[in-house]
Amino acid sequence: MKKTPINILFFASFNTRAQSIGVVKEGLDTETIDQATEELESKIDRIGDIFEQNITKVDNLVGKIGFEVIVGMIFAVINFGSVYWILCKKQKERIEQLIKPKEESFT
Repeated sequence: MKKTPINILFFASFNTRAQSIGVVKEGLDTETIDQATEELESKIDRIGDIFEQNITKVDNLVGKIGFEVIVGMIFAVINFGSVYWILCKKQKERIEQLIKPKEESFT
């Protein structure tokens, strides 16, 4: 069994609770206790593995979403920058077209 902090805390808590409710008594069959301990250890290992897999899935999803958000923002900035540049260029052209006839009338 893996010695993780969760397992250590669980078994410490389990032993304290078992003693407090009188489950662990003198004369209780040690084989039964050993079997129950092994069963619990295997169940805790399975739950720990499932928990780690789920955490890994969430971590991968968050990383993927973060990457997509960054790419999307870069794309949006480039698009808005291009539209702004085009609009500024057209505005300058319109201003020049308005000024041209006035300049010609002065000459």
